[in-house]
Amino acid sequence: MAQRLDSMDVDDAEAYGLIHELGHMEYVRAEASVARFLNSHDSELRRIALNVLVNHWDLHKYAAACKQLLTSDVHEDVRDMAASCLGTIYESSKDIEALQLLSQRLSDNDEHWVVRQAAYDAILRILGYPVKDRPSMTKIMDFEQDVNWSLIERIRTGTI
Repeated sequence: MAQRLDSMDVDDAEAYGLIHELGHMEYVRAEASVARFLNSHDSELRRIALNVLVNHWDLHKYAAACKQLLTSDVHEDVRDMAASCLGTIYESSKDIEALQLLSQRLSDNDEHWVVRQAAYDAILRILGYPVKDRPSMTKIMDFEQDVNWSLIERIRTGTI
């Protein structure tokens, strides 16, 4: 499968299924083959590649790629995955750089709600909040009501 993936163009839509399958098979030896799709023009391929590298294979070395995609990718589905992956990479670490980057995305009212919601969930994961103390990801949050804005302010000022 990895050899077949290597022979595909980075924008080949058929690659999605192969990347997904390699992720579920935990075939980490295909890392380089999958990582090249982070540069695909196809947002779905960027998203699945990031998901496999971080969430399936637990490769924390893709933190910089997550940060870059969170701040500059044009598609909200990729920014959403990047935020979620940062939560995975930095879970319970209280990493201030990741927290501040995520708080910027959360605080941006022009950002798509799905990215803002993923950013808030990632912030709470990084701070070590258990699932039961985090908002449900199955419904759209009311950002004014559901976000602890005093916590976000403490993150912004570095006093957390």
